[in-house]
Amino acid sequence: MIYRLAEKDEIPEVIDLWEQPIRIGWPVVVAVDDGKIVGYLATQDRDDAVVAGPIFMKPEHQGIPTLRMIEAYENLLSCLKIQKYLFFVDKEETPTWLDIVKRSGAYRMIDDTTHNVWFERTLPWAAET
Repeated sequence: MIYRLAEKDEIPEVIDLWEQPIRIGWPVVVAVDDGKIVGYLATQDRDDAVVAGPIFMKPEHQGIPTLRMIEAYENLLSCLKIQKYLFFVDKEETPTWLDIVKRSGAYRMIDDTTHNVWFERTLPWAAET
């Protein structure tokens, strides 16, 4: 599996994987297996904050590859000197993922709405400075 920044001409393929209309910003990290995009972590198209998401990984590649893709995303943010980012987890759609995020201790819960739980991630190298 290779994790890298998505090329501009790959963005339509990324959007098609989500199977519903989305607007994504930059950067977008993709997971590529045998030359095919099998997952991605995008950044929302916003000006007020760095908000990660959506995240997608084909079912047969979920687990450790998803974590590696998040690491690649965070490494890219570090190159851009970004110290923190936000993201949310849908309570109903992904309760297992929500449990993993809560138990990891790496993310600070900042809001709990009807459908989503919002988290803030301060990147480790930013906390050291």
